Amino acid sequence: MYELKRSNDGKLTEELKLGELILTIEIDVEKVAREYRSKQLELIEAKKLTDISDDSLDAKYEQLGNAVISVFNLIFGYGNTEKILQFYENNYAEMLIEVMPYIQNDLVPKITQKAQQMKSNVKLRYKQK
Repeated sequence: MYELKRSNDGKLTEELKLGELILTIEIDVEKVAREYRSKQLELIEAKKLTDISDDSLDAKYEQLGNAVISVFNLIFGYGNTEKILQFYENNYAEMLIEVMPYIQNDLVPKITQKAQQMKSNVKLRYKQK
């Protein structure tokens, strides 16, 4: 009998210290690789809107906050995003300034590398058959 197994190749586990709390982040590499760019573009557009000052600035900051939360939910998961929100007391601008460099400079390269490794593994397995 042939046994099918699930590998953990598609997951990336990281830890993030948030004050005294240490968050364990389980990243679904395939999902993030698929969805991150669109979330990033939403965030860029929302940030551009806040740079234009007019009467609806509150609505624009709400849109920015929603875009930040969308990226965080994708990367950190809903539970960890809630903990980050509590830590920063819902200050979206501060979260953006403090957390996005970690995402862009540390996590995204690791996710990209892991996704490329997964792609190579699929190619190798396909060639063996």
